[in-house]
Amino acid sequence: MHKQLLNEIEVGFELEPDGPILIKASDNTDPTRPDMEFVRTRQGANQTIYLPGSSLKGAFRAHYEKLVRSVPGPNRATRQKESLWACNPLARSEAEACGHYLDKVGRKWPTAQIFRESCFVCQLFGNNSVASHLRISDALPTTEPQVDPNYDPNPNRHTEQRNGVAIDRLFGSVAVGPFQFEVTTAGRFTTTLQVRNFTVAHLGLLGLVLRDLEQQRLLLGFGKSRGLGRVRLHYKSVTVRYPMANLSDSQLVLGSFSEVANGVYGIGALASESVRGEYGLQAEDRVRGPYSLGPGAGTIEQAGLLEYDALDGVSLTIKNEIEIKAFWRKCAEAWQRKAGGRVA
Repeated sequence: MHKQLLNEIEVGFELEPDGPILIKASDNTDPTRPDMEFVRTRQGANQTIYLPGSSLKGAFRAHYEKLVRSVPGPNRATRQKESLWACNPLARSEAEACGHYLDKVGRKWPTAQIFRESCFVCQLFGNNSVASHLRISDALPTTEPQVDPNYDPNPNRHTEQRNGVAIDRLFGSVAVGPFQFEVTTAGRFTTTLQVRNFTVAHLGLLGLVLRDLEQQRLLLGFGKSRGLGRVRLHYKSVTVRYPMANLSDSQLVLGSFSEVANGVYGIGALASESVRGEYGLQAEDRVRGPYSLGPGAGTIEQAGLLEYDALDGVSLTIKNEIEIKAFWRKCAEAWQRKAGGRVA
């Protein structure tokens, strides 16, 4: 589903450590550094710690799979391939891993069938045969001014070194150590998450992953069972774009498609009937407005910023954090429909 660009969403947010966090570097050749040092890159002329986009995407995918598997559903072994929720990408069996299954069975299939036969998670995050629809950038230290002038948002100035030991499980004594590890305890990291050609059900479940990150059910990095890895999530903006669409009398127009512009429309609603059939998409891939944002807040069209530009198409931008959460809550309804009402 990469031959067209029907819709995309861009989520900008900041991650603030709520206690110590550590994303370890792959190797340590500097003897003056701790045994486990924070991964580093360059930002401008300076070296800085950061949260790699690959680490964030891996954590997001693992938690996405966990949420999907929490809902009862068939698997490939039951010969109901079209209903597969989440494969096990690390498994060696073609009955459990989409990568092995498609590599063996679907080598000569057209791309539409490969997408259709992939599990719900792989349709968004990709596998050996399907490119990912989700991209996430490296989270670098924020350079924006803060509301509190006494708060330093640069996490490089909040790093500290801690000591630890490894315990022998048999004798209860020290097995290895002491060793040192580097953590940061404050500051802010800025990143951007982008999804192209999304279904609203995929988007709704992604909102639950971000909810769990915000509520600290999803932890990041090293030492999660020892109090590390907690972060606070701060939304900056959510922008939904329809790059090839027009805006006419508050209607979103794309080919024969015409609907009120304050809804969220997935590729199932926007694609042609032939493409929809090839990829196994649903025509009701949408959540319609007006959205309930709370007493006095009005609709999402009033709360957000709906624009049309000849270069960018139609875009809806929301910057208020309360309204962003209401947006995710509305998208989650599509995931509930996809799951057959089996989730609360």
